[in-house]
Amino acid sequence: MLVTVSGATDVGLERAHNEDALVLDGFVSTSRHAHLEVALAPTRGSTVIAVVDGMGGHAAGDRASRLVAHLLADAGPSAVTPDDVTGLIVDAHGAVRAEMAALPSTAGMGATVAGVLLRAEGPSLVFNVGDSRVYEIIDGCLVQISVDDSPPRPAGMPEDARMVLITQAIGTNRAEAPTPHLHAVDLAVGSRLLLCSDGLTDYASLDRIEELLADPATDASTLCELACAGGGGDNVSVVLVTVTG
Repeated sequence: MLVTVSGATDVGLERAHNEDALVLDGFVSTSRHAHLEVALAPTRGSTVIAVVDGMGGHAAGDRASRLVAHLLADAGPSAVTPDDVTGLIVDAHGAVRAEMAALPSTAGMGATVAGVLLRAEGPSLVFNVGDSRVYEIIDGCLVQISVDDSPPRPAGMPEDARMVLITQAIGTNRAEAPTPHLHAVDLAVGSRLLLCSDGLTDYASLDRIEELLADPATDASTLCELACAGGGGDNVSVVLVTVTG
């Protein structure tokens, strides 16, 4: 499998610092503004690509996202089975909780994650916790694979209204580790995935994202710019994964 990856993260227009992190194979990016293009050819073990969103409004969200991102980058290549991926999330939860115990000033910090485990053999595994998302781009349409960990939408609440509550995350004050949503996905040549933090979907419509993705020149930075043009009230991170061979 040959894969090209376009990743970008941006602090947005209102936040003082970036609480998001990108995981591109063994590399982690936590910059205020970053755009990376990577070509991968997984031939042994596994490759993890993910977006990690430190929970805004919580203490040290950036610290939580970096802990999770580095654990995924370091331990991800050894993951093969769905149980292995669940183990990564459990370990990440434990790492964040241990950091909170050691540093009381970080109490309550947490993170959401959306990612894909590309395996040298067999289908890929899409995983998520929280409201960061993974979409497959099929015939120009965004098809959500991930599952939002959010409470039921109140009756009468508009569909485009922002939902800011989530029912599970990595870390936070909840002792019990979250259970990731896992989905096996067969990726063939031409398959495309979009991974993103809620900084994209809260400030850009899916229709407009689909319009931009119809242009092969659209990269992750273009979608970050779209979110900023829509208000940019949150950090935004985007990864586009394309199977090329």
